[in-house]
Amino acid sequence: MYGFARQSGGTAAIHSELGHGTTITIYLPATDAPVQVEEKAEPTGGEPRTERGTVLLVEDNKEVAAILAEYLEQLGFAVDHVWNASEGLRCLRSQRAYRLIVTDILMPGSVTGLELARMVRENYSDIPILLTTGYSERAQEAVLEGFSVLQKPYDLDTLSDAIRELQPA
Repeated sequence: MYGFARQSGGTAAIHSELGHGTTITIYLPATDAPVQVEEKAEPTGGEPRTERGTVLLVEDNKEVAAILAEYLEQLGFAVDHVWNASEGLRCLRSQRAYRLIVTDILMPGSVTGLELARMVRENYSDIPILLTTGYSERAQEAVLEGFSVLQKPYDLDTLSDAIRELQPA
């Protein structure tokens, strides 16, 4: 949440008192701009969705994983979701064909998303990898190593553009 607040021009504060609990306050900038609702085109139903292959999604946050999986499915991918980088490595070793790997940089466990990306680059160099993060200081290291990084929060169009840059025509 802190990363989202900072990217939105706000901040977060935490107040904790032993025996009384913790309060987390998210501060976002105020605006007078009217809310714009994006109109979505209704599917025509006549044209079947083109299957673009399977994406290995490595994301430990349940809500983020659900949204990202939905986005990837809307883009025509099947999704294999795992909760950490170690599980991602097990999937890669299973010889399943992945068209793309999307992983958060910060991961619980002994292997981070960036370490996973390095292993993929070394052992599965034909699979493109897209790193995601809400923390710019962690993204800097990945970018310096030549990885594609998508900053959270993002929408379907931004994700689609990032994938298009990674995928051969």
